[in-house]
Amino acid sequence: MTLQDNEFWELVEQKLVDEGLHRYFELDQLVKILVNLANVGRGSDELIEIIEKTLIKHRKAITPEIAANARHGF
Repeated sequence: MTLQDNEFWELVEQKLVDEGLHRYFELDQLVKILVNLANVGRGSDELIEIIEKTLIKHRKAITPEIAANARHGF
């Protein structure tokens, strides 16, 4: 996804950070969001930190595919 719409990414950020919806995504979905944010050069430090902490918290559930996508996103 290479959408460069500021309103869209601000809304995504608001939903994930301010409303806490990041808690309802599975790890692979959260990492895909991270990759999409990296592709368009978006994502606040706070959002990246939330994703990072979530991955650390659930590190035992990380598969090689999730790890590879996370490396790409970070």
